[in-house]
Amino acid sequence: MRLRWWIQLGAGQFWFHKNCMDFLILSPRQSEDTQALWRAALQAGWHIERAVGWEPPVIPAGSKIAIYGEPILSRRLAEAYHHVLMEPAADWLIQLEFTWKKRAIKQGQLHEFMQPVTWEVEYRCFVFQGNVETLSPYWRAGRLAQSADGEWVAPHDEQQQAVAFAEDLLRGSKASLPEAIVLDVGKIEGQGWAAVEANACWASGLYGCDSSKALEIIQSACVPYEQNLDRRDC
Repeated sequence: MRLRWWIQLGAGQFWFHKNCMDFLILSPRQSEDTQALWRAALQAGWHIERAVGWEPPVIPAGSKIAIYGEPILSRRLAEAYHHVLMEPAADWLIQLEFTWKKRAIKQGQLHEFMQPVTWEVEYRCFVFQGNVETLSPYWRAGRLAQSADGEWVAPHDEQQQAVAFAEDLLRGSKASLPEAIVLDVGKIEGQGWAAVEANACWASGLYGCDSSKALEIIQSACVPYEQNLDRRDC
């Protein structure tokens, strides 16, 4: 006979299970990215739930959670499960040193003002603890960098350059980022590699990134309250 003990904490509902379980919590919205993460989670033996409206799915207490979806809903789900989602500071790009962004960016009252530049290519990098775990081009010569057959192809040496620049930035800049994050980098015409922006991995498109590696990073960005407090005290 299998016993489950139910508790309710705030808006989140849990049942106790003796073993820690991995859960992927998705928003109701269907997309190629959610389907790719769904397949990756199934392959890894995870449990998968979709939110219904704004209601958090019932999951076992103590589960390891990965949340993926729109920012407002994802933050609400994380709060219901007593978790915090890692994301970059709103002014990260402004605080980033010029050598890494290669363009002037100023904060106005309502918007950021950026010096116009021409991007030859842009890459999405899923990062964990300062290392690029998977990356993909997403923009080239003013259009999506996707071939007619749906592939996100790029020269190997260009990919290596993107990785090298991103990891140099992560280790060399004083403008810090969370350990689990998306960093977009690109090549500016006539100036070389530069940071495009940083984004929350749990709300970022995958493009051609490895969905299994992205899933692990998305899970790492979902931190229980008590662990987040421990990190802040360090």
